[in-house]
Amino acid sequence: MLTERLVARFGTLGFTKLICTDDSDVTFAFAPVVQNVTAVDSRRDYVEMIRRSVIKQMGARTPAGYNLSAEGLDATAYVHHQFAVSLADCNRLLDDHFISGLRGYGFSRVVCTDDRTMTFVFDLSSESTGTAFALLDKPQ
Repeated sequence: MLTERLVARFGTLGFTKLICTDDSDVTFAFAPVVQNVTAVDSRRDYVEMIRRSVIKQMGARTPAGYNLSAEGLDATAYVHHQFAVSLADCNRLLDDHFISGLRGYGFSRVVCTDDRTMTFVFDLSSESTGTAFALLDKPQ
């Protein structure tokens, strides 16, 4: 998302165009202008970008039932969906850089679920990282 501060900095440095590519055949070139995007849309776009990146990177190794979503009224829950998900799978998500990025986008929790009976929740308001997921009981 291009904020006023970032666009001003590009101008100060003399940049007149931004070029974005997905490392294949898709390239976009545009003038750096301020984007007025709601925080909810920004979080949803961020999750979609990560989802596409993971699928592209993992290809056929993408876990069954894998999906990502930004859920909740303000899209502040980052939700990792995966069939037969385990606590170990969820804990692999908790890296300092990743957690910092989610906090920066305004996410308040990470949810890891198999969409049936297993749901693990990590509260991003906590300053700790590591194996801090808590099992959330889901009604049968």
